[in-house]
Amino acid sequence: MNHLTNGHNLNSKENSENQLTFLKERFNCDFNVLAVPKKEYYHKFRGNEKVFKHQESLIINDYYKKVKGFVESNHLNPVSLLLSIYGFVMYKYTGQEIIYTLFSGNDIGREGRCSDEEDITTITTQPFLIKCNKNGTLMDMFNDIDHCLTYYYKNPSILFSEVSESLSLLKPNNCFFFESFDQINYGFDKFLKENKNLDVAFRVMDQKDGYLISLDYNTNLYDDTLIQNILENFIEVVKAPDNYGKILSDIEYITEKEKNKILYGFNENIYDYGYEKIYPTEFSKIARLNAEKTALVFKDQKFTYGTLNEMTNSLGHYLRELGVKRNEVIPIICERSYYYVIASIANMKAGGVFLFIDPEFPKDRVKYMVNEVRAKIILEYIPHQPKENTFDFDDSIFEYSLDGHDYRQNTHDVPNVNTSDDICCMFFTSGTTGKPKGILINHDNVINSTQYALTYQGGRDIYDNPEAVLAFSKFTYVMCFAEIFFPLIKHVIVILCSEEEYNNPSLLGDIILKYNTEIAVCTSTRIRNYLNNEKFRKAVANFKTLFFGGESLTRDVLQLFIQHTNAKIYYSYALTETTAFGALSYISHDDIINNRTISIGKPACNYQVYILDENYKPVPVGVEGEIYLGGRSICSGYLNLEKLTKETFIDCPYTPYKNSHKKLKMYGTGDLGKWTPDGRVIHLGRKDFQVKIRGQRIELPEIEQIVKEIKGIDYTVVIDKMKKGSNEKYLVGYYITKSDDITGEDIRNYLKTKLPMYMIPSYFIQIDKVPVTAHGKLDRKSLPEPNIDRLLSSNYVAPETKIEKAICKIYSQAFHIDFDKIGKYSTYFEIGGTSLSAIKTVAAIEKELKIKLNIKDIFTYPKVCDLGKRIEEIQMNGNDHFHKVEIIKKQNKKEFPVTTQQLGVYIDSIKNPESTIYNIPSYFQLNHEIDIEKIKKGFTQLFEKQEILRTKYTEKEINNKIEIYGEVDDECQLEFENYTYDNKNEFVRPFDLSKAPLIRVGFIENEVLLVDMHHIISDGSTILALKEQLNHYYNTDQIHELDIQYSDYALHVNEKMNHGDYKDQIEFYKNLFSSNDYEILNLPKKRKNNETEKDDDSDIFILNKNIDKSASHLIN
Repeated sequence: MNHLTNGHNLNSKENSENQLTFLKERFNCDFNVLAVPKKEYYHKFRGNEKVFKHQESLIINDYYKKVKGFVESNHLNPVSLLLSIYGFVMYKYTGQEIIYTLFSGNDIGREGRCSDEEDITTITTQPFLIKCNKNGTLMDMFNDIDHCLTYYYKNPSILFSEVSESLSLLKPNNCFFFESFDQINYGFDKFLKENKNLDVAFRVMDQKDGYLISLDYNTNLYDDTLIQNILENFIEVVKAPDNYGKILSDIEYITEKEKNKILYGFNENIYDYGYEKIYPTEFSKIARLNAEKTALVFKDQKFTYGTLNEMTNSLGHYLRELGVKRNEVIPIICERSYYYVIASIANMKAGGVFLFIDPEFPKDRVKYMVNEVRAKIILEYIPHQPKENTFDFDDSIFEYSLDGHDYRQNTHDVPNVNTSDDICCMFFTSGTTGKPKGILINHDNVINSTQYALTYQGGRDIYDNPEAVLAFSKFTYVMCFAEIFFPLIKHVIVILCSEEEYNNPSLLGDIILKYNTEIAVCTSTRIRNYLNNEKFRKAVANFKTLFFGGESLTRDVLQLFIQHTNAKIYYSYALTETTAFGALSYISHDDIINNRTISIGKPACNYQVYILDENYKPVPVGVEGEIYLGGRSICSGYLNLEKLTKETFIDCPYTPYKNSHKKLKMYGTGDLGKWTPDGRVIHLGRKDFQVKIRGQRIELPEIEQIVKEIKGIDYTVVIDKMKKGSNEKYLVGYYITKSDDITGEDIRNYLKTKLPMYMIPSYFIQIDKVPVTAHGKLDRKSLPEPNIDRLLSSNYVAPETKIEKAICKIYSQAFHIDFDKIGKYSTYFEIGGTSLSAIKTVAAIEKELKIKLNIKDIFTYPKVCDLGKRIEEIQMNGNDHFHKVEIIKKQNKKEFPVTTQQLGVYIDSIKNPESTIYNIPSYFQLNHEIDIEKIKKGFTQLFEKQEILRTKYTEKEINNKIEIYGEVDDECQLEFENYTYDNKNEFVRPFDLSKAPLIRVGFIENEVLLVDMHHIISDGSTILALKEQLNHYYNTDQIHELDIQYSDYALHVNEKMNHGDYKDQIEFYKNLFSSNDYEILNLPKKRKNNETEKDDDSDIFILNKNIDKSASHLIN
């Protein structure tokens, strides 16, 4: 039974209609079920099964008397008061201004009730709305609730089911019960069990000498700590009647203990280092102490700390002579080279502010930045700039060529003129006004960011003494701080990538290995794309530490990454306004394997993280709020935007620094987040329309403003979308125009003159009208999806030349579009191309047409026909050195010398023949009803086509030397093994390298596929390729043919070795090891407990099994 009344006449039609009219008016508003924050990974319980827990607490003695006294002296209904407080607390936890609940109180339907036990187990309930006006008081809420309850008490003659049906109400997922000491409901547990929709049951019992407050909750959904906090917060408000008259935003509801933990306990990573330091002075100190040590490497040119210090001194003195003043901005327009590093530090030494401007930016954007900073001097190094792209700056601006300076002059130290408050660098980022905004960073910001941010309370930092750091981010991106300025002040070598290298994963792989690069900082999207390249995959094994940042981090990227490296992984939550850092999260491989929540971590040193509500008050643990960052590295504001600076950088009321003479600011990030009980932050997305794409921050209104500049555009909106089947974002621009002459291509071409490439939408779609919601707001969900077929067919002309057809074929395969739909006028962007997919495209063109292109070629010639002409032009010029492709010949030989990578594995394996350390086992859960025989046929076909799977390895004597050779054994056979769940661990066992095959395939009861390969024939990416091929065969009955076999590659490498192509690399390592004394690392060995204990590798399979469980099902 679930009645609103018991024992009343239910046939009173007039009363029922009156009650329904009242309820309809009450419920005529936007409301939803209660959205209490759930566990990060809550269990999907089966059917209606729920697991409830119970927590309770008491309000007794003086607090109880105080509340009762307040109620009696003000002639209040205690039920209305407590229900108001319940609504207020839930409003704080959910952000919902209308709390929809199921209410039960003593007085509803009590008239004529019998006193027998059967009656008092029947619970009377009402659907109820608690309305919270954030500008009102708790007493305002009380008055509204009391009015409603009074009506309910007077008109208790309607069934709950009748109300729900008539008003089409959602079923509430929470309830509030009030019971006085003489009217306890003994049927509560039964009620909770029968009401399947309830997940939260809040109960207040007046026991005459105190209130017993209890909370029953679905533990599948809600965290124990969060529920405990709700209970404590409710009691905190009840105990303070003096606050009942305050507006809701001023009512303190979090306990003092909890507030101190959130504000100060979670922000304990602080270190006071004074306010005297500036970056160039600290760099010079480091440089003098490490004068002979290499500081910077660029295209095999090495610069010691001493040389770098003297060159920056020389240019710094020259800038002083030119009259550079403190805080004067000096733009640096420079191609990727060591001149950028020299110019930046020299600029700071002179007392100025460096601003890097990418020479590839559109002219209008460059000129805007130069004018905005009122530049008098520009430092330049743009030797490859076409004459037609010169910037034509005003004659009053002095342009100085960095490669024309004599760096041997005036190499002594430059006297410091700055204080730590002075600005030292600027970055322009996307702005909502349609123009980029300049972010001002001072010396103290930089000192904390580079010297202390990655420490705990000023101690040892997490860089852990690496040999070299890879610098391959754009200079316009604040991530370059972590790559360049951070390592330089830690006397670590910076490996600076050139224009050709920084976006080429194959060349990056070479650099990482050549210079023993151990640390990199990168966005996850970029790493995921680069891992498609074999050289890069092998090179990442060299990393000791990888910092992800700039965009959200996805689990699939992490799972892919740890297959190729044992590097420590950190996620850095950072913004330009916070000087490259903010919060830091260490993500263990175990976290990734076990699918644990990825957080943005804890505050970096001298950063404070605050999660606040709209009134800058802290929110409880587990509750969503806006992330604010405070501390020593919060920048000084925006250039020439005083109003925006005041709105965005506000005085921090929670500074943790004792005796600080400075008023610190905090920055509202616009990101939403919540605390975990142990002080980590979970990122929950944006609160506005700012987005990040491949690490680049984009204000969508800026793009919209520039589109509106086009004559004939009446309306435009730009939104971000996610590609299906991936976590890659892209932009779509929608526009309304009465002109028949404006096309998406016209808009794109105009934006190219105004914006960087990463800010230009992939698609432009013309719409007739703006879709709006019922409340008159833009309905973004109703905007049409990009229809690639329609875009391509609108201007389709079949490809004509052989090269055009080849490009269309490559695009077809890369973007999964029918070949017949891509024509000579189709553009790279229309089919979904991005800067990252361009890497794959360039690689495919190189493979198909035997010609190397630069990614810029794809963007400069986006149409198929134009790119075709560009390729023809290169071919006519005889393929210069850059565009020439190294071709591996097919040699059809059954024997080959092992590569250097294989040799190390071979030697280690024959030394330890009983070890499984080089086994690479994986397992895959098979879909139900899969055709096992077809899987076996697929493996057999792969086995026949991939010679590397049939190789064995033996020693041969050649010219009186023992050489290791691989041999393709065409007589060997692939056998399929069968296992049960009991004996599955017997699958992984040592391989004999002299016997083929070095791959095993097995099945556990036709439910699980087992694959084990020796590392000498495979690596972490092999299993991914194998899985892709099997899926392809299962669906098409075809296996891709190989253009070359591994033996062809090994023979090619050997020929190059014999011709001396690797002479420089070999000489580098000879010098490295001959000039240093070293010993084998001798770690303490594990003691065996007894004589019978033996070395055992049997757990390796279990470990790898867990790693590979994250892979998707074999047949999707």
